[in-house]
Amino acid sequence: MSITLNLPQPPHHRPLDAPAASVTPVAAAAAAEAGVWWVYQSADAVGNHGSWSNIVPERGFDVLRIDPADRTSPQAAGGTAVRLVFDFGRGPWAGVVVASEPGYWGDRPGPGFDLARYRVLAFRARGLAGGESIRVKAAVAGDQPFGDQAALPVDAGWITLGSDWREYRIDTDGRDLSRVVTSFMVVANDKHNPSGRATVFLADIRWETGR
Repeated sequence: MSITLNLPQPPHHRPLDAPAASVTPVAAAAAAEAGVWWVYQSADAVGNHGSWSNIVPERGFDVLRIDPADRTSPQAAGGTAVRLVFDFGRGPWAGVVVASEPGYWGDRPGPGFDLARYRVLAFRARGLAGGESIRVKAAVAGDQPFGDQAALPVDAGWITLGSDWREYRIDTDGRDLSRVVTSFMVVANDKHNPSGRATVFLADIRWETGR
């Protein structure tokens, strides 16, 4: 099953007085050569980009546990999936951001990815029981001087997962993706997961040209 999620169209540019920031040349070259740019293909894939390092909020480590090489979920791409376990008894919400380098938010000069030619953010996801709700975003650090170039984040809104693998596709056309430092983000909270816990599996996370 494939589900397409459309975004409202934002302004095309950040404010004119926003500081310029460079793009990592190697990442830009790789993005320019392929129709697919991988955030996560499998745990050992050499084509993966970014670091699953930025946990939010500050005490999010109490709420969220991450296994980037889970092998318990059937049909996971490459034999592995990212497993996220949320325990809302330890806090009302948490999330993880895949950053261009560990701990980086664009508050200082640092690496970024040129994804300007990509128009779709796609991923597969499932819940352990079904009914788990997550919110998927990208380019969330646009308020930082060396952050994402997009004026507004990519935001799929809340997604209720099934217990089976489903593919989700977010049309990002209209966003300025010439510099991306936060290529994928997933959050969950207690309001949308009233059971108090949620276990989520993610795989095949990638940006596509859409052509």
